[in-house]
Amino acid sequence: QDDMAIRQTSGAQIEAFQAGRHAMAFSYASPALQDQFGTVDAFITMVQAHYRPVYRAQSFAFTGAAKPIAAHRNMRIQLVFITDETGTGHRARYFMQKQPDGSWKIAGCHLLSTPEIEI
Repeated sequence: QDDMAIRQTSGAQIEAFQAGRHAMAFSYASPALQDQFGTVDAFITMVQAHYRPVYRAQSFAFTGAAKPIAAHRNMRIQLVFITDETGTGHRARYFMQKQPDGSWKIAGCHLLSTPEIEI
């Protein structure tokens, strides 16, 4: 059940970016991230500058189930493979945080290097 909720939340944020629904995308961020950026505009400016593949995702797929973080019982890591607007693949690590109401919010995202595949 948590895996489905985690995928729904992270996927919904990517879809909100795709649709240009910035306030909706911001709503999937954890309260701490929302406090850190303060406004939708500040959040979107950061995403555009540092997470362009996520902001401009053309497609995405989840890579396995969300993994628990041993030191943080209310945190999980979800891996996502993202294809950007140029057709380039990227791996992203989403840090998901369970909220007191049982919902999941995005507490962070790291883009991981994707080695080139030689044919």
